[in-house]
Amino acid sequence: MPGSGLMKLSGKAMALTIGAIVVVSSLVVVAIYYFGSLQRSTAEFRGETDQIEQIHADGDYLIANYDHFFDLCGAVQAQEGKIETFAKQLDEGSLSDSQTNITQANLTAATNKRIELITQYNADASKADTKANFLASNLPDSLDKNAKETTCAVR
Repeated sequence: MPGSGLMKLSGKAMALTIGAIVVVSSLVVVAIYYFGSLQRSTAEFRGETDQIEQIHADGDYLIANYDHFFDLCGAVQAQEGKIETFAKQLDEGSLSDSQTNITQANLTAATNKRIELITQYNADASKADTKANFLASNLPDSLDKNAKETTCAVR
């Protein structure tokens, strides 16, 4: 039969094609797991490198975090100024009842904002591997929320 030779050839071609597909699929699966394992085993190194690059090589990050502490300390001092103004207004006793209530609410809000800013300053100053790297040497290491007045830059 002349067609049976063609059938044998087609069967071999089909077997070779299926075999090639199995081999290629196996190689793809092996490559996926190999590169996944490689990625996982180098994750810590790559993460540390990325952290160093973001913290020490990004000029915008450096400047923003250096300014951040000055801005926070200045904001604390601004709240202290508000607290002093509101306290003086209340001490004068010349306010109406409604003005007294408003001024007292403003005093409370300014006091709470001051505490919030000091807490943020201290939290950021304790981040030794990130933000705290940029705390200027003439700024305090931490701020005291019980102190009446905050001193920022020490010369």
